[in-house]
Amino acid sequence: MGVVALALGGALLTAGCGIKPTGVIESGQPAEVSVAMASYATQVYFLSPTGGLVPVPESGYPPAAPSDVLRRLLRGPRESERAAGLRTEVPALPDSKESGPSWRVEQNGDGEMTVRLPFPVRPLSAGAQRQLVCTAAGTAGAAPTTVEVTLFGPDGGLPAAHCPALG
Repeated sequence: MGVVALALGGALLTAGCGIKPTGVIESGQPAEVSVAMASYATQVYFLSPTGGLVPVPESGYPPAAPSDVLRRLLRGPRESERAAGLRTEVPALPDSKESGPSWRVEQNGDGEMTVRLPFPVRPLSAGAQRQLVCTAAGTAGAAPTTVEVTLFGPDGGLPAAHCPALG
């Protein structure tokens, strides 16, 4: 009798509580996390695996010059950032142009900036354009969404753009 009761009890335990299995339930986009940054920190913008902009804090004291921040973007994601799935669509800066006068960042006044690059800007993807615009705008000392950035290359310029609001 004890064996029968034990077998019956085991069968009841494996039967569950009447909960039926369900399919996969979509939960939406991954969570976004705000990162507190020191007042002297700047950001470069890389792309997530889905193509969204991801700000990557770059701290330094004294604050980095806009051209130094842009140089960091042009170097691309570090190994740890690539391992986290971040990528870039901005062309790499050739070593020969790393410190030359062929590219620069100019602040034209309140809320306006020009970025002169050593490579053609017209064939840049929308992702690369957003990366460049947001990284440059973030160095202006104002909210990146309020700064108007014009990208110029040897092939001319693109229309002025603002960094899109994130989140």
